[in-house]
Amino acid sequence: MWRRGLVAGLSQGGYGGAATIRYKTDFYKMRLMCGDKEVTPIQPGKVALMLNVHNYFVNATDATYEGFYVYPPDAISTSCGRVTLEMYSEKKPEKPTVEVLEEKSVTKIWNDFEPYREMLSKSAPGK
Repeated sequence: MWRRGLVAGLSQGGYGGAATIRYKTDFYKMRLMCGDKEVTPIQPGKVALMLNVHNYFVNATDATYEGFYVYPPDAISTSCGRVTLEMYSEKKPEKPTVEVLEEKSVTKIWNDFEPYREMLSKSAPGK
């Protein structure tokens, strides 16, 4: 999500100065889909990210938001079928970037959270 502009002169083989770096867009929101059903996050959020670097190679002063979402340990399940992440930007909030998780990744995530799900089931009232 970076945009890098080079000062004229670099393409002619000379050093034209530090590259200027800017974020392309800000994070708006995200949706996690288990099949056709949206999984409700425990805690949806955005975190400010600031960049302030100035040296011989880079000139960067910019700020953006990145997403920080917390989901239950069974949110990504092998029973979902297709698991997708829909990420929305401030620049185009109506058009998501969609990432489909590979079946192998879904299985790995499900297996990684098994001990946690077991612990929760043992500590549930009435167990």
